[in-house]
Amino acid sequence: MSIARNDRLDRLLAVALFLVLVAALLSVTFGAGYTLFTQQRDQAVSVSRLIEQIRVVVDRQQTITEGLAAIDQQKLLDTVYMTATNAAVAVATLQDKITTLAAVTGTQMRRISVADGSGASGRVSIQVQLTGNLDQLSSFLVGVENHRPLLTLEKISVNRLRSRRLRGTGNGVGRQQFAGLMTLSAALRIRGADGN
Repeated sequence: MSIARNDRLDRLLAVALFLVLVAALLSVTFGAGYTLFTQQRDQAVSVSRLIEQIRVVVDRQQTITEGLAAIDQQKLLDTVYMTATNAAVAVATLQDKITTLAAVTGTQMRRISVADGSGASGRVSIQVQLTGNLDQLSSFLVGVENHRPLLTLEKISVNRLRSRRLRGTGNGVGRQQFAGLMTLSAALRIRGADGN
């Protein structure tokens, strides 16, 4: 009996040892699997958060891009249109800019006035009468051409003024004076007191 008991005990110990080994093996296997599962779950959560942050950045970038496009459009409009609260303000502004341009180019402003039909059809027009030598008048016209907002030279006439020849200047061509009569206009965009 003692041998049978030992046999039985050995079998029980072998089964118990087998069960302990299986449990240990399952523990290691499921533990590693569970760890891998939690790591993948954490990575999925991190990726989800990252995707949401990217969406927020893309939305902000879209908003910024649209804002910049609106600003660019406004700048473009400001280079084309004279913006003022009304036609009278636009005419006064245009007269002031043309008077300044005449002073910078050395031409003498003889007269500046509002042209007939100014303010109609979304345009403001002025008539300018000035004198100067060819270089001065040419510089004035270049200034008109480069003016922002854009100006349209609707009409121009230039006549040479009678002048005496100056001593030591040869034929005096560089000193000859010319009178120019010009009608300038600018497209007008009326903007309310609120800026719109």
